[in-house]
Amino acid sequence: MARRKKPNDPMQRRVSRIEKILETYRLREAADSLLSNKRLVWRHFLAGVARGVGTFLGFSVLAALIGYILTTALVDNWPQFSAWLESALHNLNNRI
Repeated sequence: MARRKKPNDPMQRRVSRIEKILETYRLREAADSLLSNKRLVWRHFLAGVARGVGTFLGFSVLAALIGYILTTALVDNWPQFSAWLESALHNLNNRI
């Protein structure tokens, strides 16, 4: 890699310093990706797909867990649950 000569012009020194900062923090690539409509749309599309998949998986796990807990509770306490359900239905029919 060839070494550059140090610029004598103060403005050129400032530009060189800003360029070095941009290269260090990779801000140029970030700015380019924000200014490019195709990249921006693609990035937002992928983010939306990832959120959708995460929401679906999270809800599926939560629903399975609730279903398992309810099934276990109903199987273990079926006589009490059936008596409660019968009284609830009886009260409902009396009110109608």
